[in-house]
Amino acid sequence: MAYTTYTGDTDIIASLGTSPAERGLTTDQFKAKFDEFATAFVAWFNATHIVEADAHLADNAAHNATSAATASRLIVRDSAGRAKVAAPSAEDDIALKSSIFLRQGGDLDGAINYNNLTPNRIYNVFTITGATNPPPEAWCILEFYATSQYMFQRATQVSGNKIYIRSYSTSWSAWTEK
Repeated sequence: MAYTTYTGDTDIIASLGTSPAERGLTTDQFKAKFDEFATAFVAWFNATHIVEADAHLADNAAHNATSAATASRLIVRDSAGRAKVAAPSAEDDIALKSSIFLRQGGDLDGAINYNNLTPNRIYNVFTITGATNPPPEAWCILEFYATSQYMFQRATQVSGNKIYIRSYSTSWSAWTEK
């Protein structure tokens, strides 16, 4: 934002003579000349720049800020207080809610390959008949977590208070009870 340039007299002191006779001013008038510029400048600044600065601060789109996920732009919240960001690609990126909370994956029933589930989801496992690499018992809650470094699945058996875990390095490990 460009500010308005001061157009008042900046040569008040420079235009005075160098001796009291050249100045033609009393001592008190001479002292007042030193205050004249400062007084005029402060009054102009307050009337001009404070209004401009207040308008700039009130401008929700200042500096082309946006609430959308847009590269190389400042973030501003929308009218509901939200702003959007792109999905993270590095550990120190801003995280989306979907990348830190498990989402409901749905119900799993029957012939499913448990190696091919969508990660970072919670699934309800009803039956495991005909399934590939299922948890040892049905009627459980299956959590599937994945990051760039590791993956693991945890199955919590609802009625027997059993927890089974398996992890992935270069292949899936066997299910183990914890």
